Amino acid sequence: MYQTKNLGLNITEIDKDSLQAFNFDTDLGDNFKAIDEKTLSHRNITNCLLEVPQDIKLEIVDGVVTLKEGSKIYVPNGPGVFEEKIIYTDISNKTIGNDDIFLAVSKEGGLIALDAKSFTVTERPETIQGVPLYYNITTNKIEYYDNSVWHTGASFPIAIVERTDNGFTGIKQIFNGFGYIGSTVFVLPGVKGLIPNGRNEDGTLKNIEFTTGLFSLTFPDTTTSFVLGINATGDGYGINNVAYYEQEVQPVLSGNWCWFKPSTNRMFMFYDSELTDITGIGNVCIFAKRTNGKIDNLNSKYPFHAVDYFDYSTKIAELEAKIQALQAAVEALQGS
Repeated sequence: MYQTKNLGLNITEIDKDSLQAFNFDTDLGDNFKAIDEKTLSHRNITNCLLEVPQDIKLEIVDGVVTLKEGSKIYVPNGPGVFEEKIIYTDISNKTIGNDDIFLAVSKEGGLIALDAKSFTVTERPETIQGVPLYYNITTNKIEYYDNSVWHTGASFPIAIVERTDNGFTGIKQIFNGFGYIGSTVFVLPGVKGLIPNGRNEDGTLKNIEFTTGLFSLTFPDTTTSFVLGINATGDGYGINNVAYYEQEVQPVLSGNWCWFKPSTNRMFMFYDSELTDITGIGNVCIFAKRTNGKIDNLNSKYPFHAVDYFDYSTKIAELEAKIQALQAAVEALQGS
């Protein structure tokens, strides 16, 4: 067998040992170990998303917004029921207006454009303003009121887009993996990530991998901000009115906060004046803010992406050159 621990060598240039029987460690194992030691793996990334399904395929052409064939949507349809539906043919919306818009799919299969404000309710409201989406958590159905008629059975919103008197002009946010409606955050199936769980004896990172199903969390009206995490079973948990920090030094703050310490790969929560180690419980993947009881800013982590060294070094060189030019300009001004 051919034996080498030196990556990059031409294996045909190495002496063949014809007298020794096959041995996994020497013939394969050591080679695999050498490759593994140089491979980016779960031992050196943590507290991140690995994969977010890109189920929503959306485009805008000449003022028309189109949800493309092959997209996948989810429809709340009764207590505990969420239906997955595939879009088998392109569907479009050509309306005009001067506002931001929530896009969703109606029960009849049309692409609908509604006010970019939405509400979580337990019953239909008596007063209607505009054409917003309502998520009724009692019936687990999404409704909207248009042309004096209630329409029931719409999908979760799929995106926020910009619309003018000339039609649709831009996509502000697509709800792939995560989205919101009213005071409810929903997480869609297939989001994968890593939960920090300390370090191994050799210093490598310990993680717990998760894959989500579909779930939603509704936050109280008194919540102004929150973090949403995902636990090892793929379910979500929320912590109300908190700030979130990733840093080495423990925050010295009043109020409530979550803190991830990278060197130890541990997560802590400071709540009601008590610090608790919540390592291994969950991954913090969303931070959101709310105004007047409604979510208006949802920031989720992007899937982990390794930085190419060439791109990284090039950007650093560009930045250093700009700093040097700035310093030279300042020195010139000081000397004049």
